[in-house]
Amino acid sequence: ALIIHVDADIAREIEINCYCEPPNMQDTVNNLKDLLNYKLDKSKDDSRIIFCIPSDNTEAWILCAPHLHNPPTQYLEGIQKPDYLIASKPLSLLKMKDGKPKKTAVKYKNDLIPKLLQEWDNVRKICSQAETFSNDILSLK
Repeated sequence: ALIIHVDADIAREIEINCYCEPPNMQDTVNNLKDLLNYKLDKSKDDSRIIFCIPSDNTEAWILCAPHLHNPPTQYLEGIQKPDYLIASKPLSLLKMKDGKPKKTAVKYKNDLIPKLLQEWDNVRKICSQAETFSNDILSLK
C-alpha cells in the first residue's frame, strides 16, 4: 500500500485552489483526493492507495486530547491553523520562531506523536478524517 499524507490546508494554496469553507471540509478532502488521483493517474477505486488528509492540519488531531480541548464546544476540523493554537498559551506545545510555530522532528517524535497515539480513539471520534484514515488502513487486504 501507498499512504499519502497531506494536510487539507494545502487546498488554500493558489496553485491548488480547491478549498471549501467549514463545515464542508469533506468537500475539500474529496477535492484533494481527486486532484491527487489525477496527478497519480490512478482511479479512485485503487484500494492500495490510502490518503491521510487531516483537516485543517495534523495538529487538529493533537487537540483531541481531553485535557487540551472540550470536544462539544468546537468543530476541530474547521479550525484554520491549529498549529498556532497549540503553540500559543496556555498550551504552548510548540515554540514560536519568527511568528510561526517551530515544528521539529524531535518534538513530534518525542512528545506530540505519542500523545496523538495515546488519544487515537478520541481523535477518531472527534475528527472524521482520522476515522476515515483508520478505517482505510484496517480494510487493507
